[in-house]
Amino acid sequence: MISMKQRYQTVKEYDEKMKSMSNQVVSIYLNICHDPSIKKEKAILSLNAKVGSKATRYANIETKKFLSAEAYRDEWLHGALESNDHHMIELLKNNILREYIILFLERSFLKNEKKYRKIKLESTDRELYLGKNDCVIGVFIAPRKSNEIWHSYKLKGLSVRYKYLSLGQLVYEGYLKGKIQDDKYEAELIKVNDFEDIIRFYEIFIRNSSKNEKKFIENYLTYVKTKDEWMDIPMLLPELRWGGKDAFHKYRVDYFIANYFTGKRLAIELSPDSTHLIGKNIKNEWKKENDKRNSYQFDYKADTIIYTSEDLKDIENCFSRILYIFETSERKLKYEEIIKTIKMSTL
Repeated sequence: MISMKQRYQTVKEYDEKMKSMSNQVVSIYLNICHDPSIKKEKAILSLNAKVGSKATRYANIETKKFLSAEAYRDEWLHGALESNDHHMIELLKNNILREYIILFLERSFLKNEKKYRKIKLESTDRELYLGKNDCVIGVFIAPRKSNEIWHSYKLKGLSVRYKYLSLGQLVYEGYLKGKIQDDKYEAELIKVNDFEDIIRFYEIFIRNSSKNEKKFIENYLTYVKTKDEWMDIPMLLPELRWGGKDAFHKYRVDYFIANYFTGKRLAIELSPDSTHLIGKNIKNEWKKENDKRNSYQFDYKADTIIYTSEDLKDIENCFSRILYIFETSERKLKYEEIIKTIKMSTL
């Protein structure tokens, strides 16, 4: 049985594994089908066509979004069970054929990832820089270092096992921690193994936060702790730098959240009256605040919420009002339970 950790990363790897299984697959498939019209040399094509043709019926790919190969695989298998398709269930009950079909499904996701995800990865989200110059945190998708420069690794056909900008990304990719020196980002990759490491990540920001900012992060961590599938929850990203690693970046927003299931994106500013729009420069300050909001709207496609001093008297209420941004409606299907049901099926 294929587990998530054994899954391959490229279409080529899937092709090689599936090819190595072809002789066994052909023999078993022909025995189960009992169809003389299917010739041995065409058996693999027949099986592939049979599985591929069920994508709309079983997984409803025309309307559903899938953020990972596992999600697509599990939805397809669940759909096969619910369809009462006797022949397909018989194929899936065989260990060898089931393994091959699962490989085919995950390979299909890689080949059609943009179509299945339906939410395009924003180019700005590949490399996000957080914090002040004395401690810059890098949140990258597939971080790699070459020629002493950190960057997001781009490879066609490369899939990830997490939702973009979710806590799962921190677990699988870690984060960069360093400084901007001579316009160069000097950083080390910090691994994240469990929820305690997630807390340590946020403690970096809490140490230099205001009372309200600290409480906002604490509310977020309390919320996350209540969720079984906490790795799917979008990250609360503090102090997102507009301008990235530039030492003289123009703006920082207090918090940024991107939900890659719903497509919603939000920037949050905690703006006490004592630090904004005061005195004779109110016109200039107002322009600056609007320019900042518009910059995140245009470049990060994020709506902006600004909490004032009056709002911040109840920080828990401020946080509860943005809970919608963390929610997903993706159905959680348990792979092991689906396989167990298939094996026990008496259709």
